[in-house]
Amino acid sequence: MRKLTTLLLLPMLVATGHLTADSKDDDHDRAYRAHQEEKILSLGEILDMLDLGPDARVLEVEHEIEHGRDIYEIEYLTKDGDIYELEVDAATGQILKRERE
Repeated sequence: MRKLTTLLLLPMLVATGHLTADSKDDDHDRAYRAHQEEKILSLGEILDMLDLGPDARVLEVEHEIEHGRDIYEIEYLTKDGDIYELEVDAATGQILKRERE
């Protein structure tokens, strides 16, 4: 019975926003709008500029606004097994911060 209740309530919770963030706060939606407005470069353009290497694997990307500036936070794995996080200016591709995780 508990599973049935959960299955019945799940669509309602999603629809009312109790399980998901408001779409205007969603990284993907925010980045998409900023790119459409030509405020930032696409993630593909940024990754081409960074040239992380042929064996690097992107693990996670977040789009944030810090101090009025669009930032991509990119976490990636190198061929040597090291994990790095980059903060990149989404408008210019400039690396603002690089740290090893």
